[in-house]
Amino acid sequence: MDDESAGCVSLLDLPHDALSRIVSHCAAADLVAGVAPACTLLRSVACDQSLWEDLFRARYAPLLARLFGGEPPRAAAADAGWRAFYYAFRRSWPALAAERGHVVLQLGDQYYDVTTYLDDHPGGPEYLSDAAGTDATGAFDAVGHSRHGPTGAA
Repeated sequence: MDDESAGCVSLLDLPHDALSRIVSHCAAADLVAGVAPACTLLRSVACDQSLWEDLFRARYAPLLARLFGGEPPRAAAADAGWRAFYYAFRRSWPALAAERGHVVLQLGDQYYDVTTYLDDHPGGPEYLSDAAGTDATGAFDAVGHSRHGPTGAA
């Protein structure tokens, strides 16, 4: 099966957490034995669907627990595969949260469901609503919030 039909992407296009996990599956001797064999090995590991399922569950566990009862909202493996689902979910989780009536934003590596805090936010609910589905770390830090972050971590 060629790379295109396998759905593989360039190793340079992989998220940092995916590339780290892929490299961790390779023996050091395989990585230093030669560039071509190492690249071939890395590519084969990068196409392993179970790796992508593990990455997905590790990255989004808090969000899945808070919004989807701990499970992905769609049957990823039955559709296009876990790698495709990993990237699609990264783009679609804000809309999925909104469909369920939640206002969720990201601060650093944490996701916060701020739905119940909207009316109590000193700046008004529109600031949180506008930040829903985004990484609001920069805006949060710019306003001078404490490093403890908001309550309601997802």
